[in-house]
Amino acid sequence: MSGASSDVSGASSGGSSSLRRGGKIIGIPKRCWCGTEIVPLMSKSDHNPYRRYFRCAHAAAKKLMNDNHVFKWIDE
Repeated sequence: MSGASSDVSGASSGGSSSLRRGGKIIGIPKRCWCGTEIVPLMSKSDHNPYRRYFRCAHAAAKKLMNDNHVFKWIDE
């Protein structure tokens, strides 16, 4: 989890979705590979203060780092 803090806070829920174009999946899936929903969060780290991202709710709750659960910066 490059540059993200394990100290997170929830953000308002929004409709995240993914779309398949030309064999590539773009966007954010509604669920992680583990079956848990994806939630929008905000970083509280010194390196990325207030930067928003999507994360697997299970991985966020367990404060997992360097794992293979969904993580995606909203602005990238």
